[in-house]
Amino acid sequence: MRKLRYLKTLSSVLLISAATATFAWNHGISIGYGGGPDLNHDHDTNSGGFLSAEFLSLVQKNYLNLTFGGSLGQYYSTSAINKHLFAAALPFSLRLYPFNTNTIHPFLLASFGPGYISERKFGENNQASNFAFQTIAGGGFEFGQEKRVDLNMRFIHYSNAYTMKPNEGFNIFYIVSLGYLF
Repeated sequence: MRKLRYLKTLSSVLLISAATATFAWNHGISIGYGGGPDLNHDHDTNSGGFLSAEFLSLVQKNYLNLTFGGSLGQYYSTSAINKHLFAAALPFSLRLYPFNTNTIHPFLLASFGPGYISERKFGENNQASNFAFQTIAGGGFEFGQEKRVDLNMRFIHYSNAYTMKPNEGFNIFYIVSLGYLF
């Protein structure tokens, strides 16, 4: 019952944020899929789909973009147990643009924020609670004259950052995402 109430509240916050972002110019949406080895248990693989949205631009310069957003993930493990997990997070994201050209705009991506994971166990990894931090690192390219389409690769990590024990966080490697910036 408590999980359901938490999911409803989180969904409402995400919907309100998305509706608010509709009236702004500096936001985007990205969808991706990927996977890779479970570093804690090398005989298992983690994979899944990922949806992220940038709701609010906090700082925007030609070399930097800092945003607040939300993300949803549906992940799978090849482990014999605890095969499925849903994740939702409200992270701050940073895009750093090392240089600019007329048609391609490379960037480095970093993101960090609090999140919720639907299960405390994913594969053979154990977490102390459903609370987790989502950490993302990656890079990509924005394309076109207006740089509205982006293609990126992300590494995603979920853990409770040693705020509780156990803390066997898990990773989703190689999420390839395609996005559109409004």
